[in-house]
Amino acid sequence: MTKMSKRNKCGLYRRKNSKVYHFDFRLNGMRFYGSTGCTDKREAETFVQRVEVEAYRRPPPQSDATVKGDRTLSQAISDYIDQHLKHLSGSRKRIGDLQNIETKLGGDIMLSQINRTVMIQLRDKRLNDFRWDMPTQGVVSRGTVNEMLRALDGMLNYACETWDVPKRYSKLGKVLLKIPKPKTRVYTLEEQDRICKHLCTEDQAIVHALIRTALRRQNLVELKWEDVNLETGVLYLRVKGGDPEVIPMTPDIRAIIEERRGNHPVYVFTYLVPERRHFAKLGWMEAGSRFPVKGDVFYRHFRNACRKEGISGRVHDCRHTGATRTLIATHDLRAVQKLLKHKNIKDTERYTHLEAKDELAAMLAVEKMEKKIRARRQGARAG
Repeated sequence: MTKMSKRNKCGLYRRKNSKVYHFDFRLNGMRFYGSTGCTDKREAETFVQRVEVEAYRRPPPQSDATVKGDRTLSQAISDYIDQHLKHLSGSRKRIGDLQNIETKLGGDIMLSQINRTVMIQLRDKRLNDFRWDMPTQGVVSRGTVNEMLRALDGMLNYACETWDVPKRYSKLGKVLLKIPKPKTRVYTLEEQDRICKHLCTEDQAIVHALIRTALRRQNLVELKWEDVNLETGVLYLRVKGGDPEVIPMTPDIRAIIEERRGNHPVYVFTYLVPERRHFAKLGWMEAGSRFPVKGDVFYRHFRNACRKEGISGRVHDCRHTGATRTLIATHDLRAVQKLLKHKNIKDTERYTHLEAKDELAAMLAVEKMEKKIRARRQGARAG
């Protein structure tokens, strides 16, 4: 029983918004999970021990994995989900991709018939699909197509190892679509004003703060009042891959935040509801009420504003813009590294983009410095 109790502590947990404990563990190839119905931890551990005793007494299931040989795509997807995918966390997306593959290729095709040509045909069909959530935004992205191809490749690898079904192609990389890296740009003041012209007041303030602080979108857009200290003029944020950082506020940033004091009890940046309307996640909201700005909503607003002005930009380019402007103003790469919270200065160099005029200004500054030194030396010799 001591060994089982140790495993219970690993499989026993309590969800974020739940008062009762839940359990989740695997034994003899089977998964056991559910609610204990107990709010006390010791009572929950006793409940899980009883479940484990029953699990030990239950005979192991006869797995279909022992059945070797080729099978149809429909049967393969069903077996693959039962034997492998349903035991993995976050498998919902892959199951949806496999069901989409079955629709496009047909469930009667045999696994041994899926070769490179079939994969390319599947890729081209998927590439012409419109986005189901926003069909007006065009077809699906190349990354979405590659995710579906990787889901099929994972099932074929499992079939090759478990069911002895031969794989008819060698390298998946020859089938995947090439995804071009997004071009990073630095916004000029004119471009910044043109983009903000199509944004509401709240989004304009976020753009200004993103460029001035060079923070990431997720750190600033959903900023909470508990992370703001107006008395000392600092922000307490947990940046990417690190401990909480102290971010000083400039007078402009402080003014932006102080203007929003009292609008919402939790979040700093919020949208105003002009008239009574119903939201899918928030329900009915009265006119004059406010709801917090979400990162994906702000991203969509910013992207649409860029498209209206014919500017190919991203929200993350505001971070590059802030870093580059800071370097031009201070000529101190270490200060930019501190601003971006980078541990390696090579990462900082990727965020600073100097134009030809900035390089020329730096060269002229060196020439000016050399002329001053020569003039000082000549004056010393003459004296």
